[in-house]
Amino acid sequence: MAENIIEIWKANWRGNLRCHALGALILCAVTPFLFDTRGLDAVSTAKILECYLILMGIVCLVPVFLPDQDHAIRELLDTKRMSPAVVCAVRLAQSITVLTILTGGMLWYLRENGCEFPFKMYFAGSMAGMLFVGSIGMIVFALTDKMPLSYMAAILYYVIDTGGGKKYLGNWYLHSMCEESFQEKWYLFLTGAALIGLALLCRTYAGRWHFGKRKKPSQIFRIRAGMGG
Repeated sequence: MAENIIEIWKANWRGNLRCHALGALILCAVTPFLFDTRGLDAVSTAKILECYLILMGIVCLVPVFLPDQDHAIRELLDTKRMSPAVVCAVRLAQSITVLTILTGGMLWYLRENGCEFPFKMYFAGSMAGMLFVGSIGMIVFALTDKMPLSYMAAILYYVIDTGGGKKYLGNWYLHSMCEESFQEKWYLFLTGAALIGLALLCRTYAGRWHFGKRKKPSQIFRIRAGMGG
């Protein structure tokens, strides 16, 4: 089991997450060129985190199910009798690990530049926002198997939040730390966790991957043999 998890981790990094992690890293790298990052107060620091770096959640979490669109990967999972839930959970853990490292690194950078803010609270709040906005894309992808639509759904929520603000979204407002409020982050975290869990269930039991009867490994081998493979 441990060997399978390691193989999934390596394969997902090489074939999927590496490019998206690079995109998230670039978002972090260009931050000093887009914003003043020296000597900021807590509110100004929150604006960088909630108005810009929160996009890393979309970049890293939405593609968790992307490899499943490859029919060869689906057949491989069938022949090895791997649970899709385990595979997707490992990919999810890897994406969250990347977000944790990048978010922690950016907060460290801001603090070293003289920004004053509660480190632990801002780290937790940033992760909650990223998980939530990423979970929107994940659940859409789990139900539709359409990557562009998944990105659009997550970005649309971000745009609505930026334009409409707390008046329309209430406790699911993404920019609450900019207004010195942390309560909304609990709603974002719990809702995001629920949507991610639901997305995993959909991909495991009711997603397009499993619509209809799955072929048994023996059936797959017979098909290949009949094709001369």
